[in-house]
Amino acid sequence: MPTLEEEAWRTGLKTKGRDWVLAELNMRPGLPQDPLYDVVFEPPYPSREFCQRWCVETDNQYLRLSGTGIATLVGLAILAIFVVMAMYSLSEVAPKQSPQALSHGVQE
Repeated sequence: MPTLEEEAWRTGLKTKGRDWVLAELNMRPGLPQDPLYDVVFEPPYPSREFCQRWCVETDNQYLRLSGTGIATLVGLAILAIFVVMAMYSLSEVAPKQSPQALSHGVQE
């Protein structure tokens, strides 16, 4: 469970953005336990290792979908199934009736 410090760090990192964090990590060399001072402006500061892990986590979030996104995909799948079923039912030929039944009005 994340602590309050980690939540503050995550908020700060999210505010700065993933690209900014990666640029800062690449621009300033250091050890994994070294703090990154520009994320939050009061101690304790997040370590470079925490910032790198956060960047990896945000990379993985691009594959996640919200509940609304999942519902939208399910709705589109159902709509596509109905469209395919409707097209298939319209393409079926009606059963052939004999020409005599059509001309005499005989119903089967």
